[in-house]
Formats: sequence, C-alpha cells, structure tokens
Amino acid sequence: MYCSGCGHEVMGGGRFCPRCGRAMQSPPVAPMDGLVRPRYSRKIAGVCGAFAMRYGWDLTALRLVTVLLGLLTFPCLVIIYLLLWVVLPEEPLYFPVPSSQGQPVDNAS
Repeated sequence: MYCSGCGHEVMGGGRFCPRCGRAMQSPPVAPMDGLVRPRYSRKIAGVCGAFAMRYGWDLTALRLVTVLLGLLTFPCLVIIYLLLWVVLPEEPLYFPVPSSQGQPVDNAS
C-alpha cells in the first residue's frame, strides 16, 4: 500500500505513513455473509433479492413463486414477507475508493 500524500510504500498495513505521518485509508469492507437486503435491483423491499443472492437462486423465478404463493396463501406469506422486511438488515453502503488512492506518486518533476 502506498501513501496518498507522499507516495512512500507503507509495509505491513500500518495506520500512518512513516515518512509524512498521514493517516492511511482503511481497505474496503468485505461484503456481509448471510441474508442482507440489497440496496439496488429490488422491487418492494429486497427480501426476494436477499434470498436469491445468498443461495444463488434465479431472482425472477423466486419473485414469481413468491407472488403465486402470496396469492394462494394470502395472509400467511404476506405477513412473513413483512416480518422479513423488518428483520433482515439492509446491505451496507460501499463507497468506491478514488483511483488515485494507493498509487505511487511520481515526484520526478
């Protein structure tokens, strides 16, 4: 990893640059394991998207099955869906690291 201020290589995942003292950017957080409702590509609350991402199911097929079962077992599946909407956490926001971060700075000029 390189310091974004002076371009010095920081070894061993240090929190500060030994040359200029600037705080190093923390690495991006890995995606959460388990059921999390996605922030994008959801129609209502992302409950079907959470199950599709976690288990590798086809999202469109899962939505169709959910709607059909919701119509057949009207109050039960709707209540379960609403409970899952409340219980399942939403996917955390990930901010992209600017492309200049972590790259060595050319001080030749």
